[in-house]
Amino acid sequence: MSSYTYQTIFEAIGNFKSNRDTDLSAKTISEYKKKFTRINEIEPEIINKLIEAQSDKKIVNSIINKVKGSFKNSKDYFSVISKIINSVEGLKLQISPYIKSRVNQVVKEEVVKNVEDVDERVQFEPVKIQWLDYVRFVDKISKDETVPLKVRIMFSLYKEYTLRDDFGNVLIVSSDPDDNNINYYDKSTRVLHLNRYKTLEKFGRKKYKIPTYIADMIDQSNSKYIIGVSPTKTYAGGNLSTPFKAAMKKYYGSIISINDLRHSIITFYNDTKSIKKQKQLAEIMLHSYHTQSDVYKRRS
Repeated sequence: MSSYTYQTIFEAIGNFKSNRDTDLSAKTISEYKKKFTRINEIEPEIINKLIEAQSDKKIVNSIINKVKGSFKNSKDYFSVISKIINSVEGLKLQISPYIKSRVNQVVKEEVVKNVEDVDERVQFEPVKIQWLDYVRFVDKISKDETVPLKVRIMFSLYKEYTLRDDFGNVLIVSSDPDDNNINYYDKSTRVLHLNRYKTLEKFGRKKYKIPTYIADMIDQSNSKYIIGVSPTKTYAGGNLSTPFKAAMKKYYGSIISINDLRHSIITFYNDTKSIKKQKQLAEIMLHSYHTQSDVYKRRS
């Protein structure tokens, strides 16, 4: 069984590749090394200790919990551990499935926690746009052919389904793809399948029936993705936050974020709709009703 010292792993990090097998930037490599150094300060020789103790779940969990409790945002550090396990030559075969699952579990738990923390930070913020104003704005602009099609699709999707930043990496297909772990829109059924998003572990896979007027625009786009920087390419990382705010600034006249929209529609529902309708909205938006009623509601 191989031994993986701090220096061995530190040097190996310099050769890590992205998930697409491309070189990582010098900045990313540096961040990986800094985080691994901090992990090693908390738990020296952590990889060797996990290998040696992998048949003893109590010791494994003690190591994991020690690291987890040492950092405010432990997801970033466990993502580094996961990258090390999957990238250092020969290591993946020496790490038990239990350890891999525990590392991945921490990452997923922290993602959900971070999303909820973002929700909580908006609880005292004023509503930047009234929901009915946004609806009227989209109803008008969706018919304006002088506005780029991808912008009209983006605005319209957030009117119908005010998700988080989840529309930016949705592949357009004509039948179910071989890989069902991707987000895709089936043109034949006009259903959007959301299989990868931040709170997947909490809410599971989701399907959204796309209204005809949006489906018709998507059909006209002849694009590979439902919303992209070009017909064949997504925005960087599949993120729409920046292009959404830029488009709102240009066409609405104010910088409005996706989170601002979520705040707006939830406030509107909390003020005007029944609890049943509020719960239905919470399910669509992929967060709990408790979060919706206690966090997003406008405070007087």
